[in-house]
Amino acid sequence: GMRYKRRGADKNGNVANYVETEQLIHVHNHTLSYIQTRGSVPVFWSQVGYRYNPRPRLDKSENETVSCFRAHFEEQLKIYKKQVIINLVDQTGREKIIGDAYLKQVLLYNNANLTYVSFDFHEHW
Repeated sequence: GMRYKRRGADKNGNVANYVETEQLIHVHNHTLSYIQTRGSVPVFWSQVGYRYNPRPRLDKSENETVSCFRAHFEEQLKIYKKQVIINLVDQTGREKIIGDAYLKQVLLYNNANLTYVSFDFHEHW
């Protein structure tokens, strides 16, 4: 599908394949809301030649990525306040380079309103 045509983020911090989902729960006279967002890892990366499942590659340096990453999460924090990041990329295989770049940016950003969790499906399969 089209999600394989776009990866990463642009210079303004807008990520590819961004989706917001809200679940509303009505219990008696109360309404609860749970909002989840997801999108591509907010660093500059790409994957050329989608047909053959090539390795992802980083397109810009760590320093060039800082402003993009910050812009992305400043917008997220403005809208949603605290964030729990659940990183679902493969931590040992082809996607490791992307997961490592993501974690590095989280550590550089060093914001108390972000909680980072790495979850590798392969460990729980």
